[in-house]
Amino acid sequence: MRPTFHLALLACALFATTSLAAGWSNDNDPKPDPDYSDALAANRLGQHERAVGLLQEYLERAPKDANGQNQLAYAYRKLGKLPEALRHYQLALSLDPKHRGAHEYLGEAYIALGDLARAEAELQTLFQLCGPGCNEYAQLKAALDTAKGTGSTGSTSSAGQ
Repeated sequence: MRPTFHLALLACALFATTSLAAGWSNDNDPKPDPDYSDALAANRLGQHERAVGLLQEYLERAPKDANGQNQLAYAYRKLGKLPEALRHYQLALSLDPKHRGAHEYLGEAYIALGDLARAEAELQTLFQLCGPGCNEYAQLKAALDTAKGTGSTGSTSSAGQ
């Protein structure tokens, strides 16, 4: 093969990699729902009441979205509305039993309720799903260690989700 062919091939690969890294997508990719996107931003900013409203509207259109159910549960948990949070975490997990974020957050809800045994069960589920190296496992383990008063940092990470 000629060197110019290799250069052209390399340029195409570089362009494709750069395009993906920049978040470019083709026109056939589904566009994110504005209510869902706004709700994620609201949750990140601590505007949980706003997130609840947006997510309720979004979930009227997409009730089987486990991510939406998980985010709604998260907003409820942050508002101290634990029964609503538990209901939506369970719904998220019924839609996607391997939803790592829902397992982590459900464990954190159990910690808030003082039910460390159930939080430990969620930690074990995460261990089976992704091992001790995944962020969700590390976050829940750190929260459990704090709740138990051990404060162990071992292999946990403090990176947020």
